[in-house]
Amino acid sequence: MALANRIKVVGDAELSRIHEETVEVLETTGVEFQSEEALALFKSNGAEVSGHRVKFPRPLLESSIESAPSSLNLWGRDEVKRITIGKGQPHTHVEPSNGCVLTQDMDRGRRSSTMADLVDFFKLARWWTGPLPMKSAQGSTPRTQALQAG
Repeated sequence: MALANRIKVVGDAELSRIHEETVEVLETTGVEFQSEEALALFKSNGAEVSGHRVKFPRPLLESSIESAPSSLNLWGRDEVKRITIGKGQPHTHVEPSNGCVLTQDMDRGRRSSTMADLVDFFKLARWWTGPLPMKSAQGSTPRTQALQAG
């Protein structure tokens, strides 16, 4: 994935800290799973299973990360409707998922999200087809004008 297509939210030091603290939680606290099939799979691959709780030793986590593919494809019903995530990704993908707890905008800054924000995020994701639009010196781009119109 080209550097220009990546959104960097945290620096390398912060990312390393997040990784190390995540490993600590997965090693010491673990995660609860309700699926007996999943519990058996984790146990057979070296995880510590106690009841429904699974703890992941660092070597298992590291080997899982190393064996993960560099990219994956998400396919739509129409084979043409496919997006690549990871290596070879042509542009940033916007997918609002379940919405945001917090929203930040140019006018009001960081604040709690509202239902209107969720609707706006879905509009943005549905509309999104390429690289981030840039605001020109003369004002909004045609794409951002369409968004602002609702």
